[in-house]
Amino acid sequence: MWLFAQTPYNVEKYTAYELRQLDAKNIYPVAGGVYFKGNKADMMYINYNIRTANRILWIIEKFPWEDEKDLYEKVNNISWERLFAPTKSMVLYQNTDTKYIRDSRMLSLISKDAICDRFRIKRGFRPNISKNNPDIRIFITINKGICYIALDTSGNSLNFRGYRKRSIEAPLRETLAASLILSSGWNKKISFIDPMCGSGTIPIEAALFWSNTPPQILRKQYSFFNFSNFDKDLWDDIRKHSIMKIGNKGDLKIYAGDISDEYIKISKENAEMIGVSDMIHWHCAPFEKFIPPVKRGLIIMNIPYNKRLRISEKGKFYKMIKKSLVTNYSGYKAYILSGDVDSIKFIGLKPSSEQKFFNGPIEVKFIKYILKDDKKGMGEREI
Repeated sequence: MWLFAQTPYNVEKYTAYELRQLDAKNIYPVAGGVYFKGNKADMMYINYNIRTANRILWIIEKFPWEDEKDLYEKVNNISWERLFAPTKSMVLYQNTDTKYIRDSRMLSLISKDAICDRFRIKRGFRPNISKNNPDIRIFITINKGICYIALDTSGNSLNFRGYRKRSIEAPLRETLAASLILSSGWNKKISFIDPMCGSGTIPIEAALFWSNTPPQILRKQYSFFNFSNFDKDLWDDIRKHSIMKIGNKGDLKIYAGDISDEYIKISKENAEMIGVSDMIHWHCAPFEKFIPPVKRGLIIMNIPYNKRLRISEKGKFYKMIKKSLVTNYSGYKAYILSGDVDSIKFIGLKPSSEQKFFNGPIEVKFIKYILKDDKKGMGEREI
């Protein structure tokens, strides 16, 4: 079966890397996601273990786009009654542009009619439409002249891990946090520090990665539970096999801090929810007083910006970041994520690289700085 891992913007290569680690076959990244091949067990296993994808789609049909009449016929010819029962509720989503059809909503309306008409003929009644927590989600997409019909196997987006008991304004998406960790190349051996942890998403995702904990270990529901071919025994074996892999024999080197006592409390609660709080060393301190415990390591921090925290004195704030990095983090690789893409330059350090992502609707930059040792002990360290 052909599957498609939907990803956030610019995350495709990290999802492709994950899929290789999860033994997926025929991996082919494109804008917006990654195609791959697998069987039913692969689909369930990847849903449970992938960290960077938003959802896994099962492509059940594809064909060259012709017109609305042809769409109805092609969708109506699919054996929907073998895929799920008419007692299940469903919803349809569409994605295309006006080059192929004037109103993209017609993709869903026509496909809904084709599916319901087939169920009436084959089973005597049709599924109900439900936009709130449907059993079955169907995606109709036209891309480069090809129409794809897909079943969502995941249900709610996989960025919802289930550990966020409490949050803060503009929290970081879990899938993006996992992508940043993979992007950094962290090898689980050097120290990992997030000194502005907010509600704890980055250190929690680092702890899940370090310990090989499945990111969906708390999830209770998937769309594939509602498929006619769902095999509960197979699913139980997959979960058991994945949980048996939890553990890491290396030294624990994850540190998280924040200036706010309340944020540290929220972070700990979230980490406890998924069982990784004891894997993280917690500290309440402002960044300029957060002294790294070791001489070498990796720092990732999502610095405050206007949509997360109001900062009236930006110049002073960014000057503090620069001074703290240069003074306290020589020998580190530092990554800064910021949604204030126009102001990040005021840090005044030369980036080694930068990438653009989106945290929900917010454009963010992920900037790497290599902080070299000041061998001469004079002035600022070379960046």
